[in-house]
Amino acid sequence: MRAILGFKNIEEESSDQCPCGEGLREVLSGFHEELRTRRQPAESESDSGSTLRQKLMSLVKLVQSSDEAKGDGDERVTLPEEIFTRKVVQIVVKWAEQSEIEDREVVRQMFRLLLRVYSSVGELMNALENTYVISHRSQSDIISVLSHLGKVRALLPVQMSPLEEEVMRKSLWALVNNRIFFQHPDLIRVLRVNENVMDVMINTLGKRAQTQSSGQATAVAASPASPSAPEAAPADKDTSHEMVVSCCRFLCYFCRTSRQNQKAMFDHLDFLLENSNILLSRPSLRGSTPLDVAYSSLMENSELALALREHYLEKIAAYMSRCGLQSNLELVDRGYPDVGWDPVEGERYLDFPALLRLGQR
Repeated sequence: MRAILGFKNIEEESSDQCPCGEGLREVLSGFHEELRTRRQPAESESDSGSTLRQKLMSLVKLVQSSDEAKGDGDERVTLPEEIFTRKVVQIVVKWAEQSEIEDREVVRQMFRLLLRVYSSVGELMNALENTYVISHRSQSDIISVLSHLGKVRALLPVQMSPLEEEVMRKSLWALVNNRIFFQHPDLIRVLRVNENVMDVMINTLGKRAQTQSSGQATAVAASPASPSAPEAAPADKDTSHEMVVSCCRFLCYFCRTSRQNQKAMFDHLDFLLENSNILLSRPSLRGSTPLDVAYSSLMENSELALALREHYLEKIAAYMSRCGLQSNLELVDRGYPDVGWDPVEGERYLDFPALLRLGQR
């Protein structure tokens, strides 16, 4: 449906990605060229320097002329939707003819409303971008996906307690285990589940940074206190890393489902690289860190590898330059040998320059 409605740009798509056959493509292109030849308006030199209000008035005159042409035709049964649309158009045209409207935003919204009324094909194309058709056999799976997605979205605007974080982690894992996740990756993207999970991770990292800064401020304020002063109550256990691990594991699986989903996550590469050093000191979490999500967003995708820019590599080089300059205190305290590399497994950053060289070939 999207290919048929967007036949004006059908020649710009490669033949292997277009679902329409060669014969249908030729018919659509020929129809479009003939339609443009018949309905091409005469271009006037004054249109180039016209203001926003003048453009609106020209559209109003075009609407009035089309209404007059419809009135001259044969009478037919008028649908309620047409009556409502015609009433809206009449009101907007009446407002446009009044000279006291000077607000540019009002004029812009009036222009947009008239354009939407007479751009039915464009409205259908926009609606199809968020439309997905699925078999009735998957009804139970869809109900389960929507149920867990509702829990995730309900917890987005709140400050989650440990119990609510546990509900969030279980919901994310249930979404991954659902058959819809791998069988219909486009549906997961249309539902914007990846955007919701990114919001969860952003909120969690923001809460973690705020907690660390407040803890440091409390420690500095309490340092000059006398030895006899009572000790502060121990803080709650930090579970932010568990939430970050769950989000990253979900997003890594999301990137593996399709190239379009990879592209959707590639838009967040800046944020992922900014927080790529998180959890690298725990080798057991390989595949569940922001760095793994960043790599999964362009893994085995030469098109996205070409989109890597120098400032990404400069950021990665800055992270690698700090590796080996200090010991990992967490591992040393646990009795592990000093590997002279912090963060541990920082060599995984080398995957990004390799991908860039692959894209440049």
